Amino acid sequence: MCLTFLEKCLPMLTRSEIRTKYIPFIVKNFSNANQKIKIQMLEILVYILVKIPDYQSRCLIHHFVNEDLAKSKSIYNRKLFIVFCSLICPKISKKYFKQVFAFSFLKIIEEKKKDIAITFAKHVVEVRKKIDDIVSTSKIENTLNSMKNVFYKDELI
Repeated sequence: MCLTFLEKCLPMLTRSEIRTKYIPFIVKNFSNANQKIKIQMLEILVYILVKIPDYQSRCLIHHFVNEDLAKSKSIYNRKLFIVFCSLICPKISKKYFKQVFAFSFLKIIEEKKKDIAITFAKHVVEVRKKIDDIVSTSKIENTLNSMKNVFYKDELI
């Protein structure tokens, strides 16, 4: 309901209001929100990136997503970055994804944490469509193969 309400309200707001009030509010309250609200906040950020053509707003969101989520010490925040990438991928171009989010995404999938590997496996299809260079594709495939081997060994033990 919140996202639907926001979709109706955003066209009535100025770009500066979105940049100075709404994005900082989301960023500031993100760490205090519960899991469902965090997902909704990510959906709102995706909506702003896709529907509001404001360079400064996009830079704020890019910084938050790439610095606060992707490089966070919290595994949960890094998992949310992967979820964010899967939400944004169907709505943006390959070039835009590669320029802004691909490096952080590929960095996260190198980790050997099971929670991140499971989240990656759930959301890899959407992201894989946006990454088509040979190095990145082979990195994704190698990660999937190594996860398959690790999980298979754990199940046997």
